[in-house]
Amino acid sequence: MSRIIITALAIVLCSFCARASSAQSTARQCRGPIYTEQQLTRPARITRPPDLQPIYRAFGNGVSIHAVVDAILCRSGSVTDINVVEVSPAKVKDFIVGAVYLVRFTPAEMNWHTASQRRRFEFDTGLIPESDTIDAKKAQGRLIEAIDIIGNRKLTKEQILSWIHSRVGEPYDVKTVNDDLLAILHSGLIDAQQSRVTLEDGLRGGVIIHFEVAELPTIVAIKFSGLKAAELITTLNSLVDRQADIRLGAPLDSAKLQKAVRVITDFLESKGWREVKVNVQGENLSATEVSVTFAIAGYKFQ
Repeated sequence: MSRIIITALAIVLCSFCARASSAQSTARQCRGPIYTEQQLTRPARITRPPDLQPIYRAFGNGVSIHAVVDAILCRSGSVTDINVVEVSPAKVKDFIVGAVYLVRFTPAEMNWHTASQRRRFEFDTGLIPESDTIDAKKAQGRLIEAIDIIGNRKLTKEQILSWIHSRVGEPYDVKTVNDDLLAILHSGLIDAQQSRVTLEDGLRGGVIIHFEVAELPTIVAIKFSGLKAAELITTLNSLVDRQADIRLGAPLDSAKLQKAVRVITDFLESKGWREVKVNVQGENLSATEVSVTFAIAGYKFQ
């Protein structure tokens, strides 16, 4: 099935080998119950399959690969518990593990909650796979057979569809779909770096549009470390609320976090602080909730 991918933002990635090495050096396990696909209300959906291109670049297009890998698509959004059942040739093992580790997916669901799923990946190929990506212009004018929303949790499909102009039964238009994606991102509730649009050939010659979205987690706690004065913490909490829109119940936005860092730094320096450094950290408490901590360092002359 032909597919076209429109990225929301260009993401600068580290080298594959470095990330693969990191994946293998870290033992990752998924906590909680693990289900099979048959037990789930909605199985996990792979949004970025394993990429074998680095193997062909390293060993040549003629390398024959056979591998069977078991893993857990954890409800946290990470691939864990990777176990290589079979691999040939042995020299590609590290690359196979890295490819599986870097898979992206929408977690499975069971009874309206995210769930962890067992998944087996099988590789059996002797030649470099052909890309199924096509130019978006080739879909221009074909009728839209369906519009699917993937990855939404708190937002309903109807809410997201109300933000876009593409409609089933109408001709596909590249500009309209791009504008639709921007409209979704402009809601302020979606992570631009993890959202995209994919197109598939429809069964009747048209196209199917998939809006793959990642909702920004909700801030459920705001902390300030490195400070002792309760009054100062209260003041900073109020400042980041009013000037950076960082507050409990608001979606986590990286741009607003950086603005909050500047707000805190400027305020402390105006009060006589020197060598002020503010680092912000987010801790995912669940798939939809995050705790934010502003770690503050510096000093003030008494």
